[in-house]
Amino acid sequence: MFNVVVLQTNTTSYYLLMLQAEKLISLLIIPWWELCVDGSHASHRP
Repeated sequence: MFNVVVLQTNTTSYYLLMLQAEKLISLLIIPWWELCVDGSHASHRP
């Protein structure tokens, strides 16, 4: 019974950790990606 509780806790912690990581990654990648897109658009302008 105790093992089940630990497993559930670990799964929840892991899920929350992944959620936080996903948020952090999107926060880091999106501005960088937008910067690259803006830069490429700007360079294509005459």
